[in-house]
Amino acid sequence: MSELIDVALAKEKADLIVANGTLVNVYTGELLEETGVAVKGEYVAYVGPNWEGMVGADTVVIDAGGRFLVPGFIDAHAHVDNLYMVSEFVKYAVPGGTTTVITETSAVANAMGYAGVVAFVEVLKAQPIPMYALAPAMVPAYPDFESSSNLSNEEIEGILELPDVVGLGETYWPRVIQSDEDVLRRVAFARQLHKPVQGHSAGARSNKLAAYAAAGILSCHEPITADEAMERLRLGMHVMVRDGSMRRDLEAISSIKDRNIDLRRVVLVTDGLWPDDLLELGCVDFLVRKAIGLGFDPMKAIQMATINPAEHFHLDHLVGGIAPGKYANLLLVPDLREVKCDCVISKGRVVAEHGRMTVPVQADAYPEALLRTMHLPCKLVAGDFAVEAPDGPSKAQVRVMDIVGEMLVAEHHTMLPVVDGHLQADPTADIIKVATLNRYDGLGTRFVAFLRGFGLRSGAMASSVCWDTYNIVVAGAGDDDMAVATNRLAELQGGVVLCEEGRILEEIPLPIGGIISTLPTVDVRDRLLHIDQELVRLGCTLSNPFLTLQTLTFTGVPHLRLTERGLLDVRHRKLVGVVV
Repeated sequence: MSELIDVALAKEKADLIVANGTLVNVYTGELLEETGVAVKGEYVAYVGPNWEGMVGADTVVIDAGGRFLVPGFIDAHAHVDNLYMVSEFVKYAVPGGTTTVITETSAVANAMGYAGVVAFVEVLKAQPIPMYALAPAMVPAYPDFESSSNLSNEEIEGILELPDVVGLGETYWPRVIQSDEDVLRRVAFARQLHKPVQGHSAGARSNKLAAYAAAGILSCHEPITADEAMERLRLGMHVMVRDGSMRRDLEAISSIKDRNIDLRRVVLVTDGLWPDDLLELGCVDFLVRKAIGLGFDPMKAIQMATINPAEHFHLDHLVGGIAPGKYANLLLVPDLREVKCDCVISKGRVVAEHGRMTVPVQADAYPEALLRTMHLPCKLVAGDFAVEAPDGPSKAQVRVMDIVGEMLVAEHHTMLPVVDGHLQADPTADIIKVATLNRYDGLGTRFVAFLRGFGLRSGAMASSVCWDTYNIVVAGAGDDDMAVATNRLAELQGGVVLCEEGRILEEIPLPIGGIISTLPTVDVRDRLLHIDQELVRLGCTLSNPFLTLQTLTFTGVPHLRLTERGLLDVRHRKLVGVVV
């Protein structure tokens, strides 16, 4: 601290000075020309015009030449805990200007338990930018109906106490307003630590939404319309406007800029990026550009990606703006509407220039035990995917999971034939089988159901990336291929596998906890694209089949969901069978 004081008083020389820039001051909303930023170590010591006396023989001086000095961007609701390594994410997010990340940990928590979350936090700390975690709120989300690497209250509280954990992750509203004892205990503990609780309030409104806010939930990333965003803002919540690979809601919500309201509680977030979007669009820089293109004032758009999230997470003493005492996280940007970075500085180091990293990034390191998390008792055979029929009739009425949107599944009833006492799928009528298997209990506990809308005429696809339990989900037109795909997935210790007539068409190994690949992001992207191409050939008509497959088990949204204990009627919170 004394070094920063001495540099600001020109008694000591700075390590780095960015001179002659136009400061984007997110605290006041001003653009301040002829500004210099003096850096000592990781921190800003001085901001202003009187920097020349801080230059010494060893001081690195970067002449901004009038370019804008923009605070490093913050992704305040990320999911960098599955598909690709954190180090791979950093390589592509940082050059665009994302210098701080706050990520959920629900995937590593469900897949790898307490040890996995602790290891993941250590991986975050090893990166060249500040990266923070949110403690998982519900592992699994609904323990009465599903299983994963279940975390106790004490384990979640232990995670919350870690210094680099800055809040409690997204907390589903039904369990909160039902006064679930475990959930309210975790919320109270987070509040005791002054760590904000993140929300997940899709479908909540009016009194239910107010009750949710009353419990201490401080943010939500689920609004999909301007009116939904306004309702949450009026309750004092931070609204995290999501525009990433799961959903793109910024355009639909953008009209809030015309409502003459204070935008200080509006935050731009990705909610997770798939490899293709990360590689082609970037990270938060893309959101800022899009917001400006939709008519937001550039200063407001930048504030929504810097100071607003920093204040929400009580990190504004470190990040969110360019000011003395903060981390030296700043971007050199020629055009404030294009927001393309010439140079990215994080913690006082130049970490990227002209779209490329300039510092090494350390590969993720995990304990060996977390590389072997597939605990199926034996190889599966076609008969393991048989569905017993009621005695007697040659046909039976069954419940079918009916895909009506990328992440929406309704309940459909239809008659299916019975052969040798087992219900038969009918791929010609777009009815195939889908199953989920518990990979944690060592028993391979499973449930097999029927699915409409996937479109497969042949083949099967299996994945150990499936919300929120990260068990195994497999969909297929034939039982033999379902067994082949699942067995190969187990051999890989997790992954995504597509097969047809016993032949593996493509696979993505995910050996870290069964959810994270060690491959370069480009390779993961290319393999996912190949899977999409092969699925089209096999008859699939979905726009995003991998997303649909992995969310068939997601019990956080209506209507009919797949668990290893049965089909879950989400609205009525009860398990139902296949046969009606």
